[in-house]
Amino acid sequence: MAYLDLSVAELHLAPVTSRSVELPRRGLSPTEREAVRLARQDKPGSLKPAGRLRRMVQSVFGLSRPNRLADPRLEGLRRFAVTIAHGGSTAIEREEAQLRSLGFSEDQIASATAIAAGFRPRRSSKTVGMYVSLSATTGGIFVWFDRYIGDPQISFILAMVLALPVWAIAAPRS
Repeated sequence: MAYLDLSVAELHLAPVTSRSVELPRRGLSPTEREAVRLARQDKPGSLKPAGRLRRMVQSVFGLSRPNRLADPRLEGLRRFAVTIAHGGSTAIEREEAQLRSLGFSEDQIASATAIAAGFRPRRSSKTVGMYVSLSATTGGIFVWFDRYIGDPQISFILAMVLALPVWAIAAPRS
């Protein structure tokens, strides 16, 4: 019958390996910065799960949602960047807490915020002036039709029929 000999002379200690503790980085890695930049094209709807109608359209036409990232850390950064560019303060706080739970430091979150803050759409004074002139022209068309037709409802409909194609053509592309 066999037995286990536990004499002191026979015991050998296992070699101790030291694991290096990874210190948090000060900024974002190039891959993480690229994930934040990819969020520039994403709309706030990309943060919500697909509804029934969207899933049906995707299955019928073979469409997919290409904006989800496979790595959970990178997906968290993408969601945070979209929220910074389009969302409200409660959504930003929620996504920031999610980034902290994914292991991002305060410096990394600040770096992502700085990059994503540049994504906010800004209207130039040229664009605002164009909208003012289009609105004034539409109002003038309405007044002209109302003077000659005498019915404000029909005048409004005719003014919109003439003005909406002009608005669609003149709208700035982003």
